[in-house]
Amino acid sequence: MSVSRYRFYLRLLLRWLPHARWRQVWNLILFRLWVGTRRDCLPCGPINVLVWASRRCNKRCNFCHYHGELAAPSAEGQDLSVSTFLAMLEHPDLKRSLRLSFYGGEPLLNPDLPAMIQLARHRGHLVSINTNGRLLAKRAAELIAVMPDLLCVSAYPEDIDALRHSLPRLTPVVPVKLGVLFEAGQESVVERTLQLAADTGVQAVFVEYVCGNGVVAGADGRDLINTEFRRRCERRFGRQLFIVWPAPRATEPRCAELWSTMVVTLDGQVGPCCVTPLATYHGSLFASEGGWNAPWRQHLRRDFRQGRLPDYCVNCRFAYSDPLELG
Repeated sequence: MSVSRYRFYLRLLLRWLPHARWRQVWNLILFRLWVGTRRDCLPCGPINVLVWASRRCNKRCNFCHYHGELAAPSAEGQDLSVSTFLAMLEHPDLKRSLRLSFYGGEPLLNPDLPAMIQLARHRGHLVSINTNGRLLAKRAAELIAVMPDLLCVSAYPEDIDALRHSLPRLTPVVPVKLGVLFEAGQESVVERTLQLAADTGVQAVFVEYVCGNGVVAGADGRDLINTEFRRRCERRFGRQLFIVWPAPRATEPRCAELWSTMVVTLDGQVGPCCVTPLATYHGSLFASEGGWNAPWRQHLRRDFRQGRLPDYCVNCRFAYSDPLELG
């Protein structure tokens, strides 16, 4: 393990342990014991739960997983309510999850997000936010007050200058991970993002390929980032930054999401993973068909093990990679 990687995960661990609960710790142990078996029905709960804080978004990206499914920033009735979130937190699958991440849409559009962060941390979760970063400057004081455990910021080229001003206020008190999407010929975008991270106190940068969504073709992850470019970036930034490159494509489906992650919309609908369109979501968290080991999820896990992928997974960048090394 590199020093930068050790430093990043140690900081997360030290932030989580003071408010950790025994049920999350026990579920983490069960997860490591059982998830490698890739059983259809797991005795542990999800290790990650992504909860939609808002269906609104202040960007319109043609490569978005939810292209055409998100609402405008001014739309009403498209945010998760505190009362619904409280009901979600009482569900057995959410109670024992280690990480609870606010997702969307753009979570920072939800005015009640700070209150929900506090509720989740009080119940022992490692709380993170997935954001495009455009509202970080506006809501920095609120975030510092409630102290999420991690900010996962998608750094787009058009927003880098704004992030250069907002991130230094946050990185001293909240761990930040930047995500950057790579397309062929865009090495300069990755280098700009790495330089942004190094200059603003960010500890980790995750480089990912664009995923096909029917509007853009996406990439399968083969040979898009040459070895020399990676080595150059590691030499220049590796001591300071924990850099995660796209995992090599396996010859067989290796997706870890179905065995590690559950995604819940603001009205309780449950999805197969974090990159499938909302139209693929099945049942409700508040009904028997929406749980972690619901029949449809067990069937999907079995199909994956046997190499039968649904259409919406064929071009996914995670379908043939195993970042959690589940085996």
